[in-house]
Amino acid sequence: MSEKKDNRPSHRAYQVIKISKDKGKWREIGAGWLHRDMAGMTMKLDAMPVDGKVILRAIDWDAGEEAEPELADGQAVELAKYAAETLTE
Repeated sequence: MSEKKDNRPSHRAYQVIKISKDKGKWREIGAGWLHRDMAGMTMKLDAMPVDGKVILRAIDWDAGEEAEPELADGQAVELAKYAAETLTE
């Protein structure tokens, strides 16, 4: 028997919408699949942000299919600040 190929995406694609100076709302807009050689990725986007910025986050399938990646203390705040700052550029 051959091993079943896992077609689940390796990454989720997000758009960050600026809400205030240091806050952003993350909206899932697609997914990404790493290539076998790990040197590239195929992305499928359901929407394209007007500013062209897409954030990719690895999916931790072991944590549960619907689970969002867990962030270390303060990391979520730092990511939100970074995303909000980059939206103003």
